[in-house]
Amino acid sequence: MHEWGITQAVIDEVTKQAAQNNIKKVNYIKVKLGEGLNLSNDSFMLAFETLSKNSIMEGAKVEIETDQSSEAILKTIEGD
Repeated sequence: MHEWGITQAVIDEVTKQAAQNNIKKVNYIKVKLGEGLNLSNDSFMLAFETLSKNSIMEGAKVEIETDQSSEAILKTIEGD
C-alpha cells in the first residue's frame, strides 16, 4: 500500500514546515500529486485522514492538484 508511504512523507513535510513557521494548528494544505504515482485522490485522502489523527493537521482542509509527474509535493500550508 504505497499510498501510506507517500502520504506519510507529505505529513512529515507538513510537520517540518509547521515547526519552522511556528504553526501550532494546520488548517489548510495544498499538495500536488503526480499521475505517475498511481495514487487516487480518494486513497490519499483516506490515508491522510487516518495518519493525521491526533496531530496538528487533523481536520485540515486538503486541496489536491495533479500533473503528469511522478512526484508528491507539498505546495502550501496555512494555520495558526
